[in-house]
Amino acid sequence: FDLNGLPPTPAQIDAFVNDSSADAYEKLVDRLLASPAYGERWGQHWLDLARFAETDGFEHDHVRPQAWRYRDWVIDALNRDMPYDEFVRLQLAGDEIAPGDPESVIATGFLLCGPDMPDINSQAQRRHVFLNDMAANVGSVFLGLNVGCAQCHHHKFDPVSQHDFYRLRAFFDRLELFKDRPLLTPALQVKLAAFEQQKSAQTAEFKSRIADLRTQALQRIRGEQKQPDLKLKNKDLDKALNAQEAAELKSLQKQLRDAERRRMPGLAYGRVAHESSQNAPDSHLYIRGDFRRPGPALSPQFLRVVDTGHDLERQQDRAPEPESPRTALAKWLTRADHPLSTRVIVNRVWQHHFVYGLVRTPSDFGVMGDTRTHPQLLDWLATELPRRHRSLKQ
Repeated sequence: FDLNGLPPTPAQIDAFVNDSSADAYEKLVDRLLASPAYGERWGQHWLDLARFAETDGFEHDHVRPQAWRYRDWVIDALNRDMPYDEFVRLQLAGDEIAPGDPESVIATGFLLCGPDMPDINSQAQRRHVFLNDMAANVGSVFLGLNVGCAQCHHHKFDPVSQHDFYRLRAFFDRLELFKDRPLLTPALQVKLAAFEQQKSAQTAEFKSRIADLRTQALQRIRGEQKQPDLKLKNKDLDKALNAQEAAELKSLQKQLRDAERRRMPGLAYGRVAHESSQNAPDSHLYIRGDFRRPGPALSPQFLRVVDTGHDLERQQDRAPEPESPRTALAKWLTRADHPLSTRVIVNRVWQHHFVYGLVRTPSDFGVMGDTRTHPQLLDWLATELPRRHRSLKQ
């Protein structure tokens, strides 16, 4: 039940009971770990943490047609026993670590799994809420801290300030949100550039033909009304077209919409992380969490209360080529000496085998969470995982 979530068949029970070899138990465990059902069972635990769903949530609950790609990536990674540090790094920065590998890019779907409200009145508010939820989830999943409590005010119990929260969010402020991205190899990137160039030329041609049609119609109307300086907005001009002109305009507008919606044949898309190539606005603390009230500008920084002296600025100074903030965050969270992240994952593994974690609030190691029932055991497990090459199956 722990490894596969399924009961054994009568035949499997008989085979195990009648196996008198000294390593009967080890063979049973190996068989269960090798089963595809292992990744499906343990993938469910992780997808719950990622808040995975195939729809947006809220009242409209729009379908996310590409969501399955991240779900399948998680199952496959666990079945392959991907080392936990790599598992984490790819989900936070796979698009930067291996940009030419679509599978690594798909891993970043972790960041974009949260609920969304596309029909919200303000798109700025939509983005603000989504990024806040993203930062809060990173804090609870990897650090076991409810940092989201600090988005409106300093945390009431844990030593996490509002500045700390928005410094953590700043790691993700450059992300483009809410649309699927093409999954590209280097070769596909060249093909896509050529396709987009052709598409741009085609849409420009349709726009030009629409403009010409409207100009000709305006000249005709000016002559008919004997008003050479007559000006009309496009929507008013379109209403004044004759039947032939209106039919031609409708045909051109349809061709333009079709051209703009065209995607390169055979190209896969996914809801994955992608940073804007344009200059992103500065990150800010938002006063009382209100997106309309930006406060002091902030830069990305590791959570101070658990930083073991490896702050981002010193890392950037030492690196021969400065790393992007998300990659630096991913590496910081997977350091072998990180005081929280390794304890958090081994506690989750213990929880899913023994019902309760050694900390019974697995996503809250803070003041309001439960105390550790066996602190020395938790510490030993946290140092044993790196010794086992961060293998969750081990």
